[in-house]
Amino acid sequence: MNKSLFSLALVSFAFLAISACSEDKEKGHSDFCKNGPSKDCLVGNWRLNSDLMSNCGESGNLKFKADGEFEFQGTIAGLNPNEDRVGKWTLEGDIISIVVTVGNFPESTTGTVIIPDGGQTMTVESTSAPSTFVLCNPEKKKYSFTWIGE
Repeated sequence: MNKSLFSLALVSFAFLAISACSEDKEKGHSDFCKNGPSKDCLVGNWRLNSDLMSNCGESGNLKFKADGEFEFQGTIAGLNPNEDRVGKWTLEGDIISIVVTVGNFPESTTGTVIIPDGGQTMTVESTSAPSTFVLCNPEKKKYSFTWIGE
């Protein structure tokens, strides 16, 4: 009887341990983005979709860091490929505030972030100064990005 009780307790413990492990599954990018923009959703690497921009060369990569900093690297027209744009960002609801430094000149801008389809794309529409990340089309206020990973 003791062996049966011990076996039953062992099987129960194993079942509970397996159940607990399956609930601890790590969240993925789409989990962080399912309710729209959030800090966890934005952190990572995004590719600027240059096909939506006139008079621009190649795309660039935007990396939002969890510590509130970002980098933009690209070889688009007007941006020296050896001079990355770096700065700080914050997000309040769907409003992003960015302070970007080009050379020694800081520029501030705000915009609305739209995250449809589980976070695979992001649109940033500037609500203040245009040209948040690129210099090739200074009148452009809306930029589209594709998620490329962490």
